[in-house]
Amino acid sequence: MIRHEKLRTAIILCGGRGTRLGVLSEKNPKALVKIQNKEILWYIINILRKNKFNHFILPLGYRGEQIKKFIEKKFKKKINVRTVNTGVNSSISLRIYKVKKYIKSDNFLLLNGDSIFDFDLNKIYKKHEKNKYKMTFISSSYSANFGTIGIQNKKVINFQRNFTFDYVKSRDKKNLIAYIYSGISIMNKKTLNKNFKK
Repeated sequence: MIRHEKLRTAIILCGGRGTRLGVLSEKNPKALVKIQNKEILWYIINILRKNKFNHFILPLGYRGEQIKKFIEKKFKKKINVRTVNTGVNSSISLRIYKVKKYIKSDNFLLLNGDSIFDFDLNKIYKKHEKNKYKMTFISSSYSANFGTIGIQNKKVINFQRNFTFDYVKSRDKKNLIAYIYSGISIMNKKTLNKNFKK
């Protein structure tokens, strides 16, 4: 008897222009920019496979043909992947709406095409499933390049460069704490209702 692996879908957003990368994304989409001679997308797919994701959807836009060729060359017949042309100028929500019919698992991962990570995503995914969450946003720490001024009890206690923090407080809204979004979230498929594209 053949045992079929339970499908676990990951949507990797690969349609943006990557304008924040400047000249690095002029010839290549941001997902194909190389770090230590490997494309960002190569790292993402391999990390996801280690975390038990086995079905991939790539909504394409800017330089989508390059991504298609990369997938065929590097992962031909090794992974269950679908590339979908979602338009160069589509918003993220519209890209997701255009690929929702291809999602095969009740819960799916959504991540940006430049989100390289090193944590136990499988554990977080299982917790999301177990608790029947509609959505799980994954936050990350952030390192401030400029100096930070540490204040306790209205007194300056330190000045520090490269300070790492997990969240920030809003100046405008007193009780709002904002966590740093990692570009990775887990969603239940039911959240993608008919108005999601808006």
